[in-house]
Amino acid sequence: MAQSSVSKLDYTFDARVAGQYEGQRAHPAAVSDAIGAAIAAVVMPVPGPSVSILELGVGTGRMARPLAQHGCDVWGIDLSRDMLEITRETGTDGLHLCQADMHRLPFPDARFDAVLAVHVLHLATDVRTVVTEAVRTLRAGGWFLQGRDWLDPESVAGKFQQQLRRTVLELRPGMAPPAAGSRPSDILAELGGVKVRDVIAAEWTTTASPAAVLASIAAKTHAESWILDDDLLPQVVARLTRWAEQEWSDLSQASRSTVVSTSPCFRATGASRPEPQGQHGCPRAVACELTNLCAKIEPAAAGKIGGRQAPGIRYTNNRHVVTGFKSRL
Repeated sequence: MAQSSVSKLDYTFDARVAGQYEGQRAHPAAVSDAIGAAIAAVVMPVPGPSVSILELGVGTGRMARPLAQHGCDVWGIDLSRDMLEITRETGTDGLHLCQADMHRLPFPDARFDAVLAVHVLHLATDVRTVVTEAVRTLRAGGWFLQGRDWLDPESVAGKFQQQLRRTVLELRPGMAPPAAGSRPSDILAELGGVKVRDVIAAEWTTTASPAAVLASIAAKTHAESWILDDDLLPQVVARLTRWAEQEWSDLSQASRSTVVSTSPCFRATGASRPEPQGQHGCPRAVACELTNLCAKIEPAAAGKIGGRQAPGIRYTNNRHVVTGFKSRL
């Protein structure tokens, strides 16, 4: 089959995905709470004043909300106004939002106790700039946490994830995310980062059938298929269907998958270089398109966003890991 003439995938998290992102990525409620508690325990090991955390690519707030609920003062930035509007509607106390670019953070040096990045650094056009900016905003002794969800590669969901990525690259060579394959941990080490520990914040499993995963990919409700355009998607689904029919004798048979979420954590000891600050501790010169720069979210009557599940998928037991590093800047 001929390769698509389109040379790039559009990784803009706009209205195409904002409304369904929670259904694709949300953790079960108990898992979300456990992750928030575990990360809060890393950056705030003993009871005391609330710590200030910056999340790069806050999206719809699936990580920021439980952190705020566990006593952290969370600031979330994202390029997508659509994603930020959804987060704002949750009305979570202790959560502040700003429409900004992670390559050019609108915050002074030494502003935060921790910086969190979950499933976002692979989208950077310049990972070194992003990591350097993140470290710049950390206070002495602050943490850098890089979150990720690991999926058992031998499970149904894991095999589909790998095959989906291979298929897309076969049809459109070179179409990996901008920073795919980069090693932020190496950059952090160059900046003085020292790995502290890995923390497993939560563990659970999912149950899915090949047919259910195929259906979610075709419907663009799968976490990695929403980005496929109308030309590429049917080609990918056709190839995946043929592959699945060879891989499993019964596509309706469900089986369990194990997922592990991890986050490298670095600690900073750099000197503070304060800048003039405006309301909410933000640089006075910077303006944000979303209800002013870093405006605090007010409680909303609508309540929190509920995660949605694709047919045939049952959540039971996965794992979230936090990897710790210490920075000597």
